[in-house]
Amino acid sequence: YDGNIVTDPAVSQSGSTGAVTYTYYTNEDCTTETTNANSGAASDGAAPKNAGDYWVTATVAASGDYGSATSVAKNFTISQKDLTDDMITLGTQATYDGTAHDPVYSVKDGATVLTKGIDYTEISGYNSVTNVGNTTLKISGAGNYKGTAQKDWSLVAKDVTITPDAKSKTYGDADPELTYNTDISDTTLKGKFNAAVGTTKLGRVAGEDVGMYAIKLGELKAGNNFKLTLATTP
Repeated sequence: YDGNIVTDPAVSQSGSTGAVTYTYYTNEDCTTETTNANSGAASDGAAPKNAGDYWVTATVAASGDYGSATSVAKNFTISQKDLTDDMITLGTQATYDGTAHDPVYSVKDGATVLTKGIDYTEISGYNSVTNVGNTTLKISGAGNYKGTAQKDWSLVAKDVTITPDAKSKTYGDADPELTYNTDISDTTLKGKFNAAVGTTKLGRVAGEDVGMYAIKLGELKAGNNFKLTLATTP
């Protein structure tokens, strides 16, 4: 299968110069002509383009001393095309927000967009997911296509800017707790962020002498769903 209507077969004529026409069928008894619905043919009895088994007859029109004649039907097959992984194109995936999202993707054969349920079916990895992490989408060919194809997809981690609060201490005292603010405005999402952070904390450049020390992300982590960036260092 290549998306094109098949070319009429060549025939040899001896004596007669009558015009040759072809009729295509979808069964060996040649009782069911091709149609657009059953073969992708442009008209009834015309050459097919979709994958399947077909039969074709050639009819020579009467000419001069020669009457018309129809050949024995010849069988041929348009094979299904194999799906390949590169036929799957991932779109822009949703950013983590604590709710479930479906994968964003399309399946194309060259410039032709394939249709789910006609050209392929989803096997696995197509259900909504809530958390960031690779999921393997797998599809199976149907109609004009066969085999399987797959591609990994994931939600996008939410960018979170960490802005440390300015801190100070007197020489010899214990370090104060390094607190911070984030740019997360949604209360529910902020709660999920805090739960993911747990007991991890900001850090600072080592040293105990009097002076300025830069605050760092240190061991502060929030799992795969959040991508942390330090905004400024007081």
